[in-house]
Amino acid sequence: MRYWPLNFILWVCCLAPASWGVAQAPPPTGHARYDSLIQAGLYLQFPQDVVEMRLLSEATIIEAKRLDLTNELIRLYAERGKMYLDDAPLLDSCLWFLKKAESMLSQADYPEGETLTYLYQGWYYSVVSDSLRAMRNLDRAKQAMQPMEAAMEDSATTRMLGRFYLNLGSIYQAMNHYERAMSHYLHGLPLTQRIHDTITTTHYHVQIGELYRLLNQPDLARTEFEKVLSLTKNGVMPKRRAWAQEQLGELLLTQGNLPEALAHLKDALHCRRSILLPLGPIYLQLGRWHAQQGQADSARAYLTQVDTAELHYRFKTQYFIAWAQTQLAYGHLEHAQSYALQGEAYARQQLNKSLLQQVLVLLVQVLEAQQDWETAFRYQAELATWDRRLRDESQRRTIVEMEAKFDSERRE
Repeated sequence: MRYWPLNFILWVCCLAPASWGVAQAPPPTGHARYDSLIQAGLYLQFPQDVVEMRLLSEATIIEAKRLDLTNELIRLYAERGKMYLDDAPLLDSCLWFLKKAESMLSQADYPEGETLTYLYQGWYYSVVSDSLRAMRNLDRAKQAMQPMEAAMEDSATTRMLGRFYLNLGSIYQAMNHYERAMSHYLHGLPLTQRIHDTITTTHYHVQIGELYRLLNQPDLARTEFEKVLSLTKNGVMPKRRAWAQEQLGELLLTQGNLPEALAHLKDALHCRRSILLPLGPIYLQLGRWHAQQGQADSARAYLTQVDTAELHYRFKTQYFIAWAQTQLAYGHLEHAQSYALQGEAYARQQLNKSLLQQVLVLLVQVLEAQQDWETAFRYQAELATWDRRLRDESQRRTIVEMEAKFDSERRE
């Protein structure tokens, strides 16, 4: 892997075009080298190299320590911790940096830093499924945010509030509190649109699309993902573009639209390779595509390249489903059942009803092939129950979303 020298990164900051969609920096501190490091970190959102971001973050923290910038250190530690939230093997590093930020809060009057610290801690605990600690941190983040609510006319505060509602919604979404998540998204999205914060607006569409997908509303999800593609044209935010391509591919794959799904998955693979992102998640989806086609050899070729340590918890269910489909195509029924049962266990732990529905369909197929009619009937009965629940909840949540949108518009 290639790493750019720090001086080169700082030089690029002076030349990079505004069309790259760089996020707004915090107010300048008056320390030239430190402010240049901050700008460099913002521009690295263009190539989206995770390792370079971490190296630059470390250099920025060292400079902030040298200058004794307490508030900046709190913010930097919180943001550094957030970098590890999507990196399952390094979640301990996430908590270490967030606790480091928390330990400095008593040294400063800095509500923005306090908000970020507790918000990201809430996110961490939601990822590790500790709902009680997640909720405690969310409450502390809300309390820290209250003094900022009165300064809505300030664009920096508006930007912060937009990020706050996005992250808060993301946490509730991870905890399966979908109504609360949608309410926060619909409250925060107009804020980011009003100040033309394209990066955060794009992330809102990412999260809302994912939420619609979880609620089994594929047409609404697709609309949101296509908005992401529209906002990430011409090389802007390639990581989020790759993510949207993957989500569209996964969505179309689930709907059985295989030709269009493959086109999006190939685009996502090309995008991931171009910015040196891990390929495991996209290999998983390509493996699923071939498994659904009954192309067991091709499916196996992709699935054997997947490192499960790279996969988010939700994708591990899909991993086992894909392997079960592959083994079923080979006619290896016992192996297919074993993989399907592992997928069922993950889906139930996550309370992911859409994935549970998929794995129940697969279990019925495997059990019928084994002529285990009694067990197959039991799963079929549960599947019918879930079908009814999903239809009922889809209708109810549509109403909730409309109410949340009305409430958001009223508060504006």
